[in-house]
Amino acid sequence: MKKSILLSILLPLTVVSLSGCVKYNGRNKDGSPKDGTSSTTAPTSGSSEDTSSTSSTVPPAPQGQTNLYLVLGPTGSYTGKAPSPEAATKFLDNTVIVTVDRGSALPDGSVIISSVNGSSFLHWVDRDTTEVVTTAPDKEESILVAVFQGGGGGNTPTPTDKLPTSGFGFLFSDNTRYALAVKCTGKDEYDLHGREQYKIADMDFQKDEQFCLFNFEKRESWTIDLDPTALGNNPDEYLTINGGYYKVLKSFRATNIYLKLRYEDDQLYMELKR
Repeated sequence: MKKSILLSILLPLTVVSLSGCVKYNGRNKDGSPKDGTSSTTAPTSGSSEDTSSTSSTVPPAPQGQTNLYLVLGPTGSYTGKAPSPEAATKFLDNTVIVTVDRGSALPDGSVIISSVNGSSFLHWVDRDTTEVVTTAPDKEESILVAVFQGGGGGNTPTPTDKLPTSGFGFLFSDNTRYALAVKCTGKDEYDLHGREQYKIADMDFQKDEQFCLFNFEKRESWTIDLDPTALGNNPDEYLTINGGYYKVLKSFRATNIYLKLRYEDDQLYMELKR
């Protein structure tokens, strides 16, 4: 079977529920530090109480458009764009201000990145409503906070020796959970290649999660093509292979998940549970 060493396995691993992997780059949803203090203060000119004449203000957005304050946290960045000094007037650190059409798509993980190894962009949260947003809100301006996942943050680390020591299954790139498959004793009458089969009975997958196939004995990871009949005959609608991981394109639940393994001829099958 084709394998590539999973570089991020050296990071701490934690087995938790699906919702326990999100972190806000070490800050609250409004971009402020966990201790409740604001992330920065507006620069002053003169006395320490004068904060009104320091940074230029952002002009109102034209009709039909909105100003977005994109709070990236201490480790995030927007590829090709520098932080906007005007954000200091709202006591926001490492923030990029953009003017876009209302209802337009927001910047995604292709341009929003983290300097933390193994961490990736998950979604935006509107600071005022604390809700996840996928398009530019219909108002004059909004403060959106970038939420990242992975990089070993947020949960009590589980040493790698707490993982299973044999078998195959899935390992998630956010280093928070895994799934161990059970070896099947019977043969698949439709499989003419004599592959060994391992089964995961039932599992949920959330949009933007990433995972790989994993050999728990050798601590090796890899990806393989899905059976073209998997996931309702539309596997490309739900999963894509991205840099050594499967990336979930939209949330779904799968049942009868089979890892079919044979040297250089592996296959993955998932039945879509509706």
